[in-house]
Amino acid sequence: MGISNHSNGRANLYQVVTNQILELLEGQKLTWNRPWVSVIGKPAHNTLSQRTYSGLNQILLSFRQEHLGLPYNGWLTFTQIQELRGRVIAGESSSAIYYYKILYFEDGGKQVSSEEFQRLTNTEKERKGLRKHFLLRYYNVFNIGQIKGLPAALYKVQVPATLTWLQKDDHAERLIKATDAKIIHWVSDEACYNYVNDVIFLPVREQFEGLTAYYETTLHELAHWTGHTSRLNRKLQNAFRTVGYAQEELIAELCSAFLCAQLGFSMGITNNAAYIQSWIEVLKEDSRYIFKAVHKAEEAATLINSFSRTPVEAMDQDSDL
Repeated sequence: MGISNHSNGRANLYQVVTNQILELLEGQKLTWNRPWVSVIGKPAHNTLSQRTYSGLNQILLSFRQEHLGLPYNGWLTFTQIQELRGRVIAGESSSAIYYYKILYFEDGGKQVSSEEFQRLTNTEKERKGLRKHFLLRYYNVFNIGQIKGLPAALYKVQVPATLTWLQKDDHAERLIKATDAKIIHWVSDEACYNYVNDVIFLPVREQFEGLTAYYETTLHELAHWTGHTSRLNRKLQNAFRTVGYAQEELIAELCSAFLCAQLGFSMGITNNAAYIQSWIEVLKEDSRYIFKAVHKAEEAATLINSFSRTPVEAMDQDSDL
């Protein structure tokens, strides 16, 4: 599952990444009694800078961690490993971090440097007809469990507290309450968001197998809630089993996973075989959809965070996906 290099320098990275996600989903379809991705404790991050990876990289690195069977979700570039006087264990392969490089072009096709672009006024940019071009690129990192010789403190494992059904997580409660979303708990076998009335319906807390399951579900429905016309205005009125329905469910699952990771407890992408099959069909049809879904999920997570006076640390959206 590691990605140390791409033999074709002009390989379609969108397809490369989509193939990775399809591999995860198709593997899940065969063993659908376990989560597709489990983000446990601290999210995937750069061990040296402590920068949390966002979006698609969070998913891929967290799965990679699980695949390697390592207790760490910290990652380093080869240069950083050398700075820390460590060395990669023989036979270990790297994993890719995907990011966009932004290029600027004039109407005639001449490229403009980012420094020059920053110096130009808006009027000058319009006159030159400047446009942005996003180029997908990647660099490689290694999990610290694949490295020897690092400072001992970096190998210390922080075990997250385990929630039980009798407990509540203060950060999660504040995050949910701050949205002021209307949530109705009732004895039911279904959790859903009613778009017409703008209401979330959830089973009573005692019906959930622990508070982790409760927060996973609540944050999933809150993700749908962000799509209302008064908020992010996504198309929510999709018929069951249609492409639009599958796309919205994937966005909500990813948003819930991102928020659960920020809150510090595990989140397993749904093991519902019907959803998984529908996502496989969507991704095979559009190799770029996973990027669109991640972007929309991050928008939803950012909006949910924005309501809180004491928000969970905002997702880092600088350069990586």
